[in-house]
Amino acid sequence: MSQLLPEPPQPSDVTWKFIHELKSPLWTQIEWTPRAARNNEAAFCQGVTVERGFADTAGRLDTAYADLDRFLTVAGVNRTGPFRIRTERIATQLHETYRIVVKPEGCDILANDTEGIRRGIFFLEDQMLRAGGPFLPLGKVVRRPVIRTRISRCFFGPIHRPPKNRDELTDNVDYYPDEYLNRLAHEGINGLWLSIHFDEICAQTAIPEYGHDPKQRLDKLRQTVERCARYGIRIYTYCNEPRPIESDSPAAKAHPELLGQTMCWGKRHFFCTSNPTAMAYLEEIMRNLFTEVPGLGGIINISIGEGGSHCYSGAPRGITCPRCKDRSPYDVLNDTMAAMARGMHAADPTAECVSWPYGQYWAWGDAMTAESAGRLPQGVILQHNFESSAVGEQCGRKIRIFDYWLSFIGPSQLFTDCATAAVKNGSRMFAKLQVGCSHEVATAPFVPVPGHLYRKYKAMHELGVSGVMQCWYFGNYPGVMNKSAGELAFAPFPKTEGQFLLTMARRDWGDDAKDVARAWKLFQRGYSHFPLNHVFGWYGPLHDAPTWPLHLEPADKLIMPSWQIASHQTQVPYPASGDRIGECFYYTHTLDEILFLCGEMSRHWNRGVDILKKMLPRYAHNEERRRDIGVAAALGIQFESTANMMRFYAMREELPWKPQAEQKKLLAAMKRIVKRERVRDAELLELCKGDSRLGFHSEAEGYKYFPAKIEWRMQQLQRLLDEEFPEVARQIRRGEPLWPAYTGQQPQGPTHRSHRVGAAPPLDGKYTGPVWEGLPETELQVRDGKRVDASQSAPGVRTFWKACHDDQALHVAVRCVLASPAKLDSFPVETVKILIEPRRLWPCQWYVVNANGTVSASDAYDLCGDSAWTSVVQRTESEWSATVRIPLARLRPDKATVRPMRVDLERHAALPGSGAVFSWMERHPLESRLTHGAANPADLGWLLLG
Repeated sequence: MSQLLPEPPQPSDVTWKFIHELKSPLWTQIEWTPRAARNNEAAFCQGVTVERGFADTAGRLDTAYADLDRFLTVAGVNRTGPFRIRTERIATQLHETYRIVVKPEGCDILANDTEGIRRGIFFLEDQMLRAGGPFLPLGKVVRRPVIRTRISRCFFGPIHRPPKNRDELTDNVDYYPDEYLNRLAHEGINGLWLSIHFDEICAQTAIPEYGHDPKQRLDKLRQTVERCARYGIRIYTYCNEPRPIESDSPAAKAHPELLGQTMCWGKRHFFCTSNPTAMAYLEEIMRNLFTEVPGLGGIINISIGEGGSHCYSGAPRGITCPRCKDRSPYDVLNDTMAAMARGMHAADPTAECVSWPYGQYWAWGDAMTAESAGRLPQGVILQHNFESSAVGEQCGRKIRIFDYWLSFIGPSQLFTDCATAAVKNGSRMFAKLQVGCSHEVATAPFVPVPGHLYRKYKAMHELGVSGVMQCWYFGNYPGVMNKSAGELAFAPFPKTEGQFLLTMARRDWGDDAKDVARAWKLFQRGYSHFPLNHVFGWYGPLHDAPTWPLHLEPADKLIMPSWQIASHQTQVPYPASGDRIGECFYYTHTLDEILFLCGEMSRHWNRGVDILKKMLPRYAHNEERRRDIGVAAALGIQFESTANMMRFYAMREELPWKPQAEQKKLLAAMKRIVKRERVRDAELLELCKGDSRLGFHSEAEGYKYFPAKIEWRMQQLQRLLDEEFPEVARQIRRGEPLWPAYTGQQPQGPTHRSHRVGAAPPLDGKYTGPVWEGLPETELQVRDGKRVDASQSAPGVRTFWKACHDDQALHVAVRCVLASPAKLDSFPVETVKILIEPRRLWPCQWYVVNANGTVSASDAYDLCGDSAWTSVVQRTESEWSATVRIPLARLRPDKATVRPMRVDLERHAALPGSGAVFSWMERHPLESRLTHGAANPADLGWLLLG
C-alpha cells in the first residue's frame, strides 16, 4: 500500500482572500472602445446629469445612486452633462416593476417603489455595458418581477452546525460588507437567509425554559437587517422548528405534553404541536421575533425532514403520540405552520412564512405530498425542491433522483403537481434551486451553465412560481449564474435560450459574446452528463479529485464526505479519500457507465475551455474576465481528473487478472494517467494561487483543495512513478501474482467455498436436500460483534449456512436453531442478513430474510431481466431455515462473478428477555457516514467460487 506523506493542514481563515475581494468596489475598470452612436441609440458622450425625482425620505436609494455615480465615473462619463437620467414615481400593479423610457435628450426611470427604481438603475448600467459605451437603445422597456422573492446566502457565512458550530449572530464579523451587498443587489437578489434556533434567539412565556439571554443575537440580527435593507435586501431566518425535545430536558419536565412521537435516538422525541402550550409557544415566538427585529423578511422553516419536528415530520404511519395518532397528518402540519404565520403577521403582515417540507416526499410519499400542497393554510407559502423525486433518463434507463441538481433541469412531476395544487389553492409557491453550483461540484464559485437556468426558470414562469431559494450553504457566489437568475426572474421572458445567452455574454464579453455563448453551450452539454446519482455528489471526486492520491497498490481506503473537511463527531480532519471508488456511486450506475459519463463530461467541458483560453490575450488587463476563464479551466481540470481517476482504478482492478502481455499494456496506460495528472495538478496549482475561491466549500467552511494539498498530491504521484510502478513492472516480468491477498487468489482470514452445481437447488426453504448435501457448512460464532466460545454463546442458539452457484445465480441456505421451542402462530421475530461485497472497493449489498418470510434488500444492479432475488422460508417448532437465490446479474453486470467475493452473514436472534446478533465475522464499526453507515470493509470473509 502506498505510504502517504502527512497531509498539509487546512488553511486558516485569514487566507480567505475572496472576502477582501467581495469588499472591494464593484466598478473599478470599464474600458470602452470609442464609436459613434447608431441610429437607434441615444448618446451621452458629453455627459449625464442624474435627477433624483423619486421621493425617498428613508434614503433607501442612496446606495443605488452612489453606484450609478461610480459606474459613470469609472466609465469616464461626465456627470454634469446635457443628457438627463431622471427618476420619477408612477403607479404600477406590482412591487419592483419599472419602466425605462429613452429619448435622444434623456432617460426616465419610472416605478412605484424604491426597488423598482433600483432595478431600473441597474438595468441602465447593463444596457450601457452591452452597448460598449455611453449609449442606450431608444424606446420604452417595461419589466415586472414574476419570481418576486429571490433569496440567496452569504458565501462565507457560518453554517451553525458541527464541527465548527459557529453562529454568525454571536460574533463580531461583518458578513455583509457594502460592496458585497451591492454585487448581490445587481444580481437581482432581494433576500438572504441565515440560520437560527428558536430556543436560542426568542424569549417567550409559553416555554420559559427556552430563549434565555437572546439579546446578543437579536442585536446582531437587527444590525444585519438594517444594513442589508439599504440595498433592497431582506433577511430571512432559516430553521427546522420546532426542534425535537429530550425527555429529560427542563422544558420536557415542565411541559410533558410537548413529548411527541419517540424518535430512534434514545431520549429524543418529536415536538408535539397538538396541544395549547405548543401553539402558544410557536405563535408568541414568531410575534416576538418579528417585533424585536423590524423589517425582517420572513422565515424559511423545514417543516418535514432533516432533523425532525412535529409528530408527522417523519413517516405518517405507526404514530403513538396520544394527541396526534388520531389526527390527520395534514392538520398537524398545517396547524404548526399556521401558528407561526399568525404570530409573524401579528407583528408584520408583509413578512413571508415559508413552509419547506424538504423530506415530505420520501416520508409521506409523492401522492400525499401533492395533496398536502393544496391544503396549505392562509398566510403560508409552500416551497419544494425543484428536482426532488424526478425521473431522469440516462444510460438507456430511468433513474429517480433526489434534490439539489444543476445538471438536471427538471421540474419533477412532484414539483409540478405541488405547484399546481398550491397555486389553485391561492397559495404562493417557491422553488428551492441551486443557482450557482450544487452538491454535484461545490468547490468552484459557480458552474457557468446559464442555459440550464433558462430552462428551469422558463418552467417556473409557466407554473406560477413566485419565489426562489437560490441555494443551500453553497451555490451563491456572485457571478454569471446569480446574474442570470436575476434576469430570468423578470418578464418579459427571453424568447429563446440562444438569445438569452448572447444577451448575458454581451454584457461582460462584448464582441466575444458569440464565442462565449458557444463555450457555455459546450459546458452545458458536458455537464448534462453528470451521473444522475445523488451519492456521486455526496462522495464523488468532482469536488477535489486533483488532491485524491492514486493508489497503485490497493489500499481499500474509504471515501470521505464531499461536504465536510472534518468529522462532526470527533472534529478531527478527514484524511484524503482513498480508492474505494464504488462508494462514490453505489449500484445506480455500473463502472463502465461512470467511465463513459465522466469522460463525456470532461471532453465537452474542456472543448469549451479551449474556446475561452484563446481569448486570454485580449483580456490581459481585465482580471475579472481572466478569473472567469480560470474558474472554467479549474472545473475542466476537476472533471478530467475525475475521469482519469476512475479509469486508473478500473485498470488497476483488472490488472491482476490479465495475462502478462495485457498487464504490461495496462500498467503503461496507468502510468500515462499519473503523468497527465501531474501536469493538470500543476495547472490547477497556478490557478489556485491566483484565485482563493477555488477549492473552497461553503458547507465545509473550508477548502477541499488548496495549493499545499495539490503539491502534496503531486509529490505522491511522483513517488508512484519513481518507486511503485517499477516494482509492479518487475513483478509482472517475473510472472508473480499481483496482490493475491487482496484479490482473493491467496485469501487471508476466514473463507467459505461455494461449489459450482450443474442444477440449481430447489427454492423450498429447506437447508437439506440433494444439492445441499455434502456442501461445506459454516457456523456463526460471533456474538454482538465479538468472537465467543461455546460457554459464552446463547445456549441452544446455533446458525449455519452454506452456498453454491450456477451460471445464473448464487444460492445460499441458512439454518437457525431457536433458543427454545416456539409455536408456529407466535413465532419469534428473527432475521438473517446476507452481506455481499461483489467486487473489491464496492459497498456491500445486503439481503434480509425474516422468519415470517418477508424480505428486503439494498440497492443492487437492475439492468436485465434476471435481477429479482427470491427467498423461501421453512419453520418448525425448533428452528427455521431459508433458501435464497441471488442472480449474479445483481452482483456484477460485467459477468466477472467467478472471482472471489467478500461476504458476511448475520442473524438477529430472539433470546429469552432480549436479543443478540450472531455473525460470521467480528465487527469493528467505523464512524458512521451518510448512506454508508458504520460498516467496516475489513469485517468480511471470503466466499470462493469453485
